[in-house]
Amino acid sequence: MFEDGEVHEILLSGAGAALVHRLTSGRLESEAIALAPGTRLVRNGPDTARQIIGVTRPLLLLQCVREPANPAPSREIALEDGRLLKTISGCKRTSQQIMALAVLGALEHRPAMADMAQLARDGSAPRDLRWEALRHTLALDAGEGLAVLTAVASDPADALSGAATALQNQLLASRPELAAVIKEPA
Repeated sequence: MFEDGEVHEILLSGAGAALVHRLTSGRLESEAIALAPGTRLVRNGPDTARQIIGVTRPLLLLQCVREPANPAPSREIALEDGRLLKTISGCKRTSQQIMALAVLGALEHRPAMADMAQLARDGSAPRDLRWEALRHTLALDAGEGLAVLTAVASDPADALSGAATALQNQLLASRPELAAVIKEPA
């Protein structure tokens, strides 16, 4: 996971091994580090990551973190080929809101659905938060969710338009009977 921010770590006790990963010029470079008391690890910005790969004695790390005011999205990168697997909001507040949506969705809390639909349509809200709101709106009420999906997909200026159109196409391919409800994407 490549996260924005500055992290300084020092191993106080224990032993093991870690990999430090760096993204440079679109390439993923990894360096093995032996972990022993006094080992220092530094990560600066969204292009460095650390991975503990082995522990021979329990590790005790002191970690100092400096987070930017507006962090870049965190990225999960495949080590074997460097391809992007997933992006996640780097903002803690957005992550908390996404978790709250997940809880409300899991509880099938229908009174929250109108707020979820409104959030999914809000072009000023963070992309990940809007997508999560759209997912839960679809799950709680397919009719309302499909209406929101159509609205988002039909607005070419919306940052979610491409993803919403792709989901519409996928739904239409797997469930042709939805054509009566979903406006055919252009």
